[in-house]
Amino acid sequence: MTGTATHPRIPAWAQQLRVPGVVLHSAHYQFPRQVPTGRVLIVGDMLSDIELPLPFFPDDLPAYLAALDRLAPLAARAAVIVPGHGTVCEDALARLDADRRYLDDMIHRGRSDDPRVANPGMAEEHAHLAELAAAYRDPDGRLAG
Repeated sequence: MTGTATHPRIPAWAQQLRVPGVVLHSAHYQFPRQVPTGRVLIVGDMLSDIELPLPFFPDDLPAYLAALDRLAPLAARAAVIVPGHGTVCEDALARLDADRRYLDDMIHRGRSDDPRVANPGMAEEHAHLAELAAAYRDPDGRLAG
């Protein structure tokens, strides 16, 4: 499904898909009772396989790390995660570990070999996070505060 949140465009071929469960475009989602109980975790802009973690400047790096900590027990119980960007995944903890590893590398070393850096639009975000991490790094290479 594509289109904007208020004007979905559902391609004709999508009607032929056989997907177990409920499929909703964001334009049609109104409240949790529309989706049956299950172990699906909607993670929004987190845990993407194509985008780097994107905490906002100036002070959201500690908040983002705290959010990953709060997300961890939910991710451990999820059978499937649905990120806002990237692919649906059955291994939420692997995605969580990749995000933590990237952020730890940036905080401690100021660089990372995460393959997502090479994805379109990510070089600029990577440079921004390098600045953000440097602003929070203490002399021992740890997150200050």
